[in-house]
Amino acid sequence: MDSSIYFENTEEVESERINICQFLVEQKVSSSHILLKEIKNITEQSLISKYIQVIEQNKIYVNEEGIKSKLQSNLAEYYLRYIDLVKNSTTLKRDLNNKVLINNTFGVNIPYPKNDIIPLLQNALSDVKEYFVFSNEYGLNGFISTNIRHGKLYNFLTSSLIKSNLFIKQDNAYWQINFQIDAKIMEILATFSNDIEKSINGFKDQYIQIVTDKENTKNGLFRYDLTEEISIAIYNQLDEEPSFEEFENILLEVLWRHTEINLENIRYIILNELIPKIQHIFKELNLKIETIQNKNNLSEIRDVIRHESTILQRNLETLKQWFTRQTISSIADFEFTLPVSITKEVIKNVHANNFIKLNADIKIKDKFKGLFLKGFVDILYILFDNAIKHSDSECEKINLLLDKSDEKQYEYRLYVTNQIKENLNIKLNTQKIEEIRDNIRNKMYGQSVGTEGGTGFYKIVKILTYDMVMGNRFIDFYYQGDKFIVEIHFGKRKE
Repeated sequence: MDSSIYFENTEEVESERINICQFLVEQKVSSSHILLKEIKNITEQSLISKYIQVIEQNKIYVNEEGIKSKLQSNLAEYYLRYIDLVKNSTTLKRDLNNKVLINNTFGVNIPYPKNDIIPLLQNALSDVKEYFVFSNEYGLNGFISTNIRHGKLYNFLTSSLIKSNLFIKQDNAYWQINFQIDAKIMEILATFSNDIEKSINGFKDQYIQIVTDKENTKNGLFRYDLTEEISIAIYNQLDEEPSFEEFENILLEVLWRHTEINLENIRYIILNELIPKIQHIFKELNLKIETIQNKNNLSEIRDVIRHESTILQRNLETLKQWFTRQTISSIADFEFTLPVSITKEVIKNVHANNFIKLNADIKIKDKFKGLFLKGFVDILYILFDNAIKHSDSECEKINLLLDKSDEKQYEYRLYVTNQIKENLNIKLNTQKIEEIRDNIRNKMYGQSVGTEGGTGFYKIVKILTYDMVMGNRFIDFYYQGDKFIVEIHFGKRKE
């Protein structure tokens, strides 16, 4: 059915499967209980796929409400001063627009009339920009780090290649051993893997940066050059006596317009630079494969190359969608099984050569608000990803427990354990854990949230505190025997 020409997409296939199962159940066939279970499984998997798509496409996000709350006092002051100034500026708007027209028409730079309104708007916009762009708690920098730079982009584009044994990080004799292909194949695939890695990391490190005065961000595509003309445009758009809500919203919307231009530029680079570069690398791989003298056993690797080239092309098209302004659509309240199932699927897609054997014991049947879904998925992803990265095995066993917190001020406890490496230096790692704990206690983790790599625990605290606004939360992590344990207590206990 999956390969049928009569179905447009997977959704239509799944819908038809459900219809067939329902028809057979109505006919009271002997295997009705199996069919009902199949209907349930298809429905659940369809729901999970839908939510994965929603979450995976919401990479670009800014916590506007958090910014408004943080800047409320400052913006209120700017607003009151603005209202006072516009009362005595009857001809200013006309004079400013005339100068803008002359400067743009003749390519000159005649100074604008002296006034207090435009500098005020520039200062207000600059204050909002600091939080909108650079804040690791509320702004783009923190969300880009968590959703894109923190290994996700690289893993997304390389996972299928790794699984197929085309992308090799070290000596990998798979093709020699299984298909008796010339030893030259290892050298060819090592070059291919290096070229792919350089292309992906080059794109990420060069372009997915917010431009600052630092040298390594000069080619970044998140640029926010806020000129005097932009503040004049804001002045033109504001009503004579705007509401405070209109005043703060227009400042945020101006920054979103800049962001959308930046995102368009990134999509352009993916389409016109990254995709052609990847296509060229595959072309080179095909040419080199044909230089192998013994061609008797090359059919398998040729098929794999064709298949992986198609998958990577599709993933690069999906990557373009990461760089669009998105808003979390309305998500119904959910039980905790949903984010667990979603995260398992995401991990499966990202870590092609590893999989998790998850023992999830969810004792809580409470429903959580839909807006918490992405936060829970992000937290579980960090925990599962961390377990896999520090594992000796291709199959990582993870135990997850959600129950009532044994701490009286919290409602829930999330308890996650995984096996540690045999040769792990627990003493050294315990020292690192103490340092992380101290930084969390003293709230000295903001800068680390915005950087790639490093510990994910700072990002978990950021997600709980600022994205999910869990004011009542506690996180701890420690070694116990041959296990690493993470405890997260959250939610205010109901009296």
